[in-house]
Amino acid sequence: MKDWCSEMVHAMTILKSKEWVHLSEIYHYVEENFSDLPVTFEGSVRWTLQDNSSDSKNYNGKRDLFEIKKKEVVIGDYETLQKQHDN
Repeated sequence: MKDWCSEMVHAMTILKSKEWVHLSEIYHYVEENFSDLPVTFEGSVRWTLQDNSSDSKNYNGKRDLFEIKKKEVVIGDYETLQKQHDN
């Protein structure tokens, strides 16, 4: 696995068949597509999304990659995300 942020960007681009993706769908995708997950992977997913979203009190102030509404998440277009993530 790369870093959690890169993996969440990738997962969200795959899951983006609709505008908002429920957190449980993200968990399911991660469980099905990644090996050697820690028992606490759900917390790592939430932390990564919150850390990179200005909608969260836990926002790190750097990359604003995700929009969070309750337990649903949406991302911007993939090219913009990649540029923000790479900086």
